[in-house]
Amino acid sequence: MTGSLVTVATFSSTTEAAIARAALEHAGTRAWLQEEVTSGQLQFGSALGGIKLQVADIDAEMARDTLSGLQVGSSANPPPWNCPDCGQEVGDGFEVCWNCGHEQAANS
Repeated sequence: MTGSLVTVATFSSTTEAAIARAALEHAGTRAWLQEEVTSGQLQFGSALGGIKLQVADIDAEMARDTLSGLQVGSSANPPPWNCPDCGQEVGDGFEVCWNCGHEQAANS
């Protein structure tokens, strides 16, 4: 694999994250879950940023298309956004970059 991993969705439930991962892999896209064990053991779910579903950067658009047709439940959150000023990845649900204070644009 070349490039880097990008988060295409976050979940507060390990079950929903596993279902989404299986859907991507069934469609031919390799996927990884980050924070699965931590979120499940500590039962904090989205308080720690949730379980991140990640794919190779070249597969991100196709993965998002696959996931858009999947109705896993109400805990699926939009992916994090990247600050246009400093490039920092900012967790979904946050409207201000924690690194530089830049406010997220309304359409990001």
